[in-house]
Amino acid sequence: MSRYILGLDIRYNSVSAVLTKSTLGGNRLEDWGYIAISGLKEVETGITTCLQNFSDESALSKATCIVAFPARRISFRNLTVPFREKKKIRQILPYEIEPNLPYLPDDLLLDFYETDSAEQTKLLAAAVEKSDVDACLAALSSYQIEPKVITVGDYALAHCLNHMNGMPENCLFSNLDQYGSTICLIESGKIRFIRSFLLQPDDGGVKVASYCTEIKRTLFAFSESNPADFQPSAFLLSGTGAIEASVRQQISRTLDIPVELPNLLQSVKITTADINHKNWDPARMDHALALTLLETEGIRVLNFRKGPLAIQKHWVKYKQNIIPAAVLLGLIFILSIAGVIIRSQTLKKQIVHLDTQITEIFRSSFPEVKKIVDPLQQMRIKLETARKELLYPDQGDIGIRRVELLNDISRLIPARLDVDFSRLVIGPESILISGNTDTFNSVNIIKSRLEQSSRFKDVTISSANIAKSDNRVQFKVRIMLGAPSGKPAVK
Repeated sequence: MSRYILGLDIRYNSVSAVLTKSTLGGNRLEDWGYIAISGLKEVETGITTCLQNFSDESALSKATCIVAFPARRISFRNLTVPFREKKKIRQILPYEIEPNLPYLPDDLLLDFYETDSAEQTKLLAAAVEKSDVDACLAALSSYQIEPKVITVGDYALAHCLNHMNGMPENCLFSNLDQYGSTICLIESGKIRFIRSFLLQPDDGGVKVASYCTEIKRTLFAFSESNPADFQPSAFLLSGTGAIEASVRQQISRTLDIPVELPNLLQSVKITTADINHKNWDPARMDHALALTLLETEGIRVLNFRKGPLAIQKHWVKYKQNIIPAAVLLGLIFILSIAGVIIRSQTLKKQIVHLDTQITEIFRSSFPEVKKIVDPLQQMRIKLETARKELLYPDQGDIGIRRVELLNDISRLIPARLDVDFSRLVIGPESILISGNTDTFNSVNIIKSRLEQSSRFKDVTISSANIAKSDNRVQFKVRIMLGAPSGKPAVK
């Protein structure tokens, strides 16, 4: 199955577009175009002019579109979070990035790229104003283009080269034109730092000294936040400002790093259509070509086409597959119903088996019951009766009523005594009293007064400790029931 992919690279001073066709046999470069503009206000005109010379306009209408937004309109921040779940990261990202940007989170579109996930997750976050992306979408809509991905210019080419071209593990990538530059620092095979800056033109060319100074500042800023010693072994330089060999040589001497000029079309396997009236310029076209390759290779990139700006009618492209999918869904539904019926029959057999087991257990536990109607309910009644007889008997094993025990405790402990009872447990043979009082002497008074009852066989202080919170004595007193030796029990 073949499909068309349109890569559209939008810049402050140009718009470039590349159309490729992806088939089982590989990728084919179908058409391309480039137009210079004088600011983002001319984007809509630039897109129309760039695409109107394409030979196959029908391919444009059904192509998957990937758009790159100018990197100078994007804010980049390096963040560290204590978890790895992407859902959690997206929830906290607006609050983490808000203090570092002069915008409200509701006015921004955010995405992130995971650079490290060892003990903590390190992120490269990107933010763009919604109004900028809205303006870009409006310009594209005039040509009936609905982009699947809106990513960051320059970063896309660096990401593509890094995944497909075997770049060195530690290197620099930069796009350079007469107005500014974007630089990506690649460490251990991952883009860990991105910075975009403006440059003052020098007699229509590039001011190399100023550019190298900004590169050094970028390296210094990265080293301040990165404990590892970053030593780039190569410098890949693209863009219209890198065409002159003298510029590359001067940069290489100043930074003491070999500078290379990448050519994406030569380094990847892609065939080219025979379009004699057009000349391919890597400095202008590599960025748009990289966008199409990111889509065909399934390489994840920063994408601002999410949330409120996500594609709402993406299913329209695949409506021809609805009928087969509906048939498959119907078969799955029928199989599900059959599974439910089989499961129901199995459960019925299990219920009959369990009912038989309940009846046998009831007969063995209560052999005196001859008539069994509902063994489960009858067993519950028997157990509830036994529980009540255990917890609320009229008399204890030693023949003392509970109310009489409570009366003795209430009568024997002086009313003037500062004591609070927190727990009273009356068992068949003993009573446990817990509470707190003001002094240890009060505990002794309680013990001695309770010993005067003829119903208490023995009174002991189980524990008595001063609580740190309020300096009161926490105590436990255990009373053994029954008449002490030499005294008859009073009923």
